[in-house]
Amino acid sequence: EGQLILGQDVHGGAIRILLDWLCSGLLTVANTGGGKSNLVTWIVTQIAWLACSVWLFEPYKLQTRLLLPIYQRAGKPLVILPWRNWRWNLLQCQGGSPVQHIATVVDLLVRSLNLPDRAAAILRHGIHELYQQFSVLSGTEDRYPTLFHLYEWVRARKDLNAASKDAIIDRLGAFL
Repeated sequence: EGQLILGQDVHGGAIRILLDWLCSGLLTVANTGGGKSNLVTWIVTQIAWLACSVWLFEPYKLQTRLLLPIYQRAGKPLVILPWRNWRWNLLQCQGGSPVQHIATVVDLLVRSLNLPDRAAAILRHGIHELYQQFSVLSGTEDRYPTLFHLYEWVRARKDLNAASKDAIIDRLGAFL
């Protein structure tokens, strides 16, 4: 039996899941009005009483503010950060292998920005060089380059494949 109740089966029995299943994230897909926000609110309300930490991202609605009194009654802090104020540095790899992080970031950028294959080598080289400049490869964890640094690194280089360089500048520039 799991700690979280998702709902009821056709016989009225509780449908339960293990809390550990949410450690990998939760993707909920449904049409408008399909109950996605209500399901998340239901699950997060239960998590408040289980003394677990949770991160919620709600970029469009304001429903998470309704959870504040529930978290206060459970004696748990709830910080609501408006999505416009949220900042995340994709090149920050605290606690992990910088080399592995480079591979992950390059793959993510190439796929999400639909960049040509050749762009991967340019990005990998650029991030590696920036990690050297910021001493990330030496173990420094108090400062990291950002995508703005990477953009400027690519823009300043004269020796890169022109088509790949233009694609990176156009697509990464639009993203920033």
